[in-house]
Amino acid sequence: MTGTSGTEGHVMRQCWLDRVRHRRLSGPLSAMATRSGVSPNVVTLASLAVGLAAARRLAGEGAGCPFWPWSST
Repeated sequence: MTGTSGTEGHVMRQCWLDRVRHRRLSGPLSAMATRSGVSPNVVTLASLAVGLAAARRLAGEGAGCPFWPWSST
């Protein structure tokens, strides 16, 4: 069943953000995490925490999400 996914020969292009931010940050952060002995699970949980904090920030302080533990409502 070849040719069904439609991605054969597809080259992914990088946007400017990948080149400027992600590539420059990923190497040093990976090296730092490896040297300090941080497990991949801790890195995943830290990433989740940053993502949730960013979502809350985008939603605004008055969003009042009942599932957010530090919600003011």
